[in-house]
Amino acid sequence: MSSSTLEEPVRTIARNLRRLRENAGVSLSTLAKAAGVGKGTLSSLEAGAGNPTIETLWALAKALDVPFGELLAPVRSPAVSVVRAGEGIEVTGSAGRLWLLDRVASDLFELFDMTFPAGQRHESGAHRGGVYEHILVISGRLITGPCDNPVELNAGDFVSFTADAPHLYAAPDGPARAVLVMNYPGRNRGRDMAATPEPSREAT
Repeated sequence: MSSSTLEEPVRTIARNLRRLRENAGVSLSTLAKAAGVGKGTLSSLEAGAGNPTIETLWALAKALDVPFGELLAPVRSPAVSVVRAGEGIEVTGSAGRLWLLDRVASDLFELFDMTFPAGQRHESGAHRGGVYEHILVISGRLITGPCDNPVELNAGDFVSFTADAPHLYAAPDGPARAVLVMNYPGRNRGRDMAATPEPSREAT
């Protein structure tokens, strides 16, 4: 894979982050403070020089009041869109690895392929009211759900829960993989609202 291919997700995040911040009419300092990240870190991300974690991007999305995938979504989209295994926009963090696969209108649904490292436990803060998470375990054993009432899932098991309270993910005895669907009611952003297209250029 070429270095330009590896750098494209970082450039996509940089473009989206700058666009969303400017649309919100907030400065670098204001957004950095609201998200609890350093101004220098935020400046680097907007310049395409950073390597943000899942946790940093969640904090920025929450501060901007936008769905998580809005920071990751690439320029859309032919009539048929294929995402091969291991492709797509990937971010990592203490929760594991996350790939954005698609975003769908009629409210807003975001579809992720997520992996969880063995022995890792991650607690996520509350999302805005009405947000649901839907998780289908593909392999391994996963403990997830509200922190005060988590459930244990094995391959083939599915859970759906409101995510407006702290919730957790844990793979206690080996790596796990799951499909995660985030549902943001009342958000009709659509497939074509992702990012402003750049001027066309030759593929690398």
